[in-house]
Amino acid sequence: MKFVIECSPFDNHHADKLAAGRAGRANAVDGLPTWVRWIIVAAVGLSPILTYWFAGVLGRSLRRKLRRRVQRDASAGTDSFRPTDRPN
Repeated sequence: MKFVIECSPFDNHHADKLAAGRAGRANAVDGLPTWVRWIIVAAVGLSPILTYWFAGVLGRSLRRKLRRRVQRDASAGTDSFRPTDRPN
């Protein structure tokens, strides 16, 4: 490891041992093709955006459902939500 500082307790001897220990093991993604790795990178990168988008879609759906229920109850003359029915 070339970036190790001379006065560092992590000298080249320790770096060589670590490198030798890792040499026999393969990473989980070593056997995957490059295009699969890029799909994984894109999915991880887009996951916050997709989560926010999915929450918006779910919220719109729930609001529409609630709006339909309120309109149905209003046409029937009943209230599905009465503040006095809620426990304290």
